Amino acid sequence: LCENGDIDENDKFCKVRPVINHLKEKFLENSFNGDDKSIDKSMLPYFGTNGSCQRINKKPVHVGCKILVLAVQYGYVIQFDPYQWAKSGKQIASKTRWELGEMVVLCLMKVLPPEVNYHVFMNNYFNSFQLLVHLGEYDIRATGVVNKKKLNKCPIMVDKVLQKTRGPIEQYKTTNQDVCGIGWNDNHAVRLIESTSKLLNQIISNVTIRVWVLLTEWIKISPNIA
Repeated sequence: LCENGDIDENDKFCKVRPVINHLKEKFLENSFNGDDKSIDKSMLPYFGTNGSCQRINKKPVHVGCKILVLAVQYGYVIQFDPYQWAKSGKQIASKTRWELGEMVVLCLMKVLPPEVNYHVFMNNYFNSFQLLVHLGEYDIRATGVVNKKKLNKCPIMVDKVLQKTRGPIEQYKTTNQDVCGIGWNDNHAVRLIESTSKLLNQIISNVTIRVWVLLTEWIKISPNIA
């Protein structure tokens, strides 16, 4: 474990950081190849007094430390890092201003071997339009639900309109076809963006084209929702 003289006061897990780093190294060494990756949060049971300990009643594990996890589709963990509030995402050397969830994705993904066509799945805590564009520059595809504020002003209908009818969807794509945005009504309004044409090709039929231009160009690929 960590020597008292080497403690990082900004790290709430400094005492066990050598163990964490060793596990991360071994997890990466023994990981098997797979294009599909998933990034999410997991709860590690813990009832001590660590400042990062949380209680979340809706989780299967109610009390513990939240862990940020990068795993393959079979559940094998490749990389992880304990959640430490704003200190969780390490600063990335970039001119782009990244939010915490986006920085977590970049930090977890940067340890993977390059020149592999990865496809990462994530939820709206991590996902954003600018993150998908950035990952696309490194040939990394991404898919996930997204907060409407992170859509780069894609004109998917507002919640009140989208929720009028259950089932119909509204779809947009950027003119260079790098990003597709989809909105539909389930139990509530859902928005999803992806940077691969796989899902796009499975969904689209009888498309209607209309161009919309703002910070980027979006093309509408579904009729208006009644």
